Amino acid sequence: MLDRIRMSPFHGTSLDTVLRNLGVTTVVVTGVWTNMAVEHSARDAADHGYEVVVVADATSSINAQWQEAALGFALTNIVTVATTAEVVAALSPAP
Repeated sequence: MLDRIRMSPFHGTSLDTVLRNLGVTTVVVTGVWTNMAVEHSARDAADHGYEVVVVADATSSINAQWQEAALGFALTNIVTVATTAEVVAALSPAP
């Protein structure tokens, strides 16, 4: 279990070590407070060398303007923004 003590779960935890030991190369980020906690988590994941996907319809913020600022501006060069349906399709085995 990892106890998150900051906006990003990478800060002050062994999350990076756990993910690397599992062979993880892509991090999918969901959650609340898109322009703060989600953004910090996504930036830290990218700084640690992971491919980062933020699931737009599985995040939220205080209002629509802050949500759009995070997803449509602040994170545009750092992450791939996708929908839940797109992530599920990408993770589903081919028929």
